Amino acid sequence: MKIKDTFTVPVALEDLVKVLTSEAYNLDSEKMREGVVSSEYKLKDQTDARTLYEMHTTEYSRTKTGGLNKNDHTHTILTHTYTAASRTLTWVYGNAKGSSRLELAGVYTLTPLGDQSRLEHEVEINVRIPLIGGKIAKFICKQFQGTFPEHQALLKKHLSEQGLL
Repeated sequence: MKIKDTFTVPVALEDLVKVLTSEAYNLDSEKMREGVVSSEYKLKDQTDARTLYEMHTTEYSRTKTGGLNKNDHTHTILTHTYTAASRTLTWVYGNAKGSSRLELAGVYTLTPLGDQSRLEHEVEINVRIPLIGGKIAKFICKQFQGTFPEHQALLKKHLSEQGLL
């Protein structure tokens, strides 16, 4: 199941990429997610062509229906790769143990518009649970869509703190 959000910010692409891939923005973004206990930003590789970083997060485990189990924790890794040539920032959410019934990934496509930039954020959500996986995926999509305005506001806050807005 796919969902999409598009918005424009009044900053140049290079400045937008610096904020989107920054430790401060990503830590604040992780704090917004439901059930997150703690997060750590790990820069893996950075060149002019590519930036690769991970968010290592401890969060409450999920029940079979997607609710929070506050009696148990799980460790997740959110891997981000910004590729300059394609102007894309891809991300993949995964369980640190390598197994999960939830497949969650997305891509930001960044388009320069002079002194502005457009962000198109496409998210793909799949839940591999027989019979009820589709219903859970729809529920997650609805929750995810509800966070789009919050993430836009967070991005604008970080751009403003950098003196870019």
